[in-house]
Amino acid sequence: MNKFFILIIVLFLTFAKGRLEIILERCLPKADMENITIKCGLNEVIAIREAFFTSSIIDHQCPFIGNDVDHDDDDDGTSTKTKIKNGQQKLSCTDDLRLTLNSKCSGHPACVVNLRKIHANQCSGYDGWINLKYTCVPAAKMNSYCNVQLTDSFGYVSNPGYPKFYPPYDCKWKIIGYPGQRIEIQILDLSLKEPRFTSNKKLLNNYECTDNLAIVDMNVRRMMLCGETKSNLIEYRSKTNELIIDFHSFEFSPTRGIFFRYTMIDCPTLKPPSNGYMYRNQSYAYYNCYFDYVFEDSGQSSKILFCEYETYWNGTVTRCIAKENTTIESSINIDADDDNEPMVMEKAYALSHRKMGIKSSDHQNDDDDDGPIIIEKIDNFLTNPLTFIIIGIISLCIIFIIIAIIIHSNYRYGSTDISI
Repeated sequence: MNKFFILIIVLFLTFAKGRLEIILERCLPKADMENITIKCGLNEVIAIREAFFTSSIIDHQCPFIGNDVDHDDDDDGTSTKTKIKNGQQKLSCTDDLRLTLNSKCSGHPACVVNLRKIHANQCSGYDGWINLKYTCVPAAKMNSYCNVQLTDSFGYVSNPGYPKFYPPYDCKWKIIGYPGQRIEIQILDLSLKEPRFTSNKKLLNNYECTDNLAIVDMNVRRMMLCGETKSNLIEYRSKTNELIIDFHSFEFSPTRGIFFRYTMIDCPTLKPPSNGYMYRNQSYAYYNCYFDYVFEDSGQSSKILFCEYETYWNGTVTRCIAKENTTIESSINIDADDDNEPMVMEKAYALSHRKMGIKSSDHQNDDDDDGPIIIEKIDNFLTNPLTFIIIGIISLCIIFIIIAIIIHSNYRYGSTDISI
């Protein structure tokens, strides 16, 4: 078989409101394990997103990344499963290659890896494919400084010295999105000093992580990672629009350190226009004007905006004006065609801080994110079985009262007829 036919390189363009990433996917046969070359351009470094070997072959076609990939395997990153095909049982093997690729490639502009030599014992005897998914990160999107605030729509962060070493330091990165947004963290590489044994019985397994990475969400430490295992390569989504990544190192270490990617997800919360109100969840926002008011662009009293790609609203927001008012003013456009993401987000942020026209919102802090809370309460109330029971009881009571009034009226009129 021609080598150019079985070597597949696919480019994925991840685009959302000025956010453009080129994600490269390569699929190679096992025969090409000896010399795998990854090379990025000038002032770019490699970020491994996925890397695994699989023997799951469907009609000799390369299985694309993300199709039934299971990383819940053994400590060495290998798993075997029994699959049934055409009525027959067939063993399949998957080998996670991320740790190996990280040690050779992550943070470097180019690398050459011999996977056959390193993974000689994993999935031996199985034929299959090697799947790679990586990004060439430009220097403009890399942050290697400690104790800074990050507000870009997405970016990459590493410790000083990565991937050669990390110094004794306390690094803290505070990631802040717009109100209504959340933050997604993907730990791409984590290579820290192995936890040391201690007699402290308060610690699990008597091991202490002197060098560690902590994820702090809503002032609570959600998890702490240390050492170098594939279980550290996790994804985490924050509960609010702020997240803290805290890296603590006790002494100098020749290991790589940490490398992670962050991105803002969900659309920013937009306050209602004057003479109107709104509520929202993570998928859509519902706007409505007060009685005898309509939106100046559409002439309708309500509209729904949808959050596209967890990033931007798909429409415009204008004032609510009186029906007899025909003056048309320019609207705040936050559609997907705006090429300037900072300007778009500034517009959305300015709209979210416009003074609301309803009394209940005059007492809200501008930094509050009450939209999702309101819609969540409404959804919970409407979907709660107890709500239907209460409504049913109230309806029955009303029916009984109406019947009693009718019976009482008939009895009264009947008594009057008899007396006459």
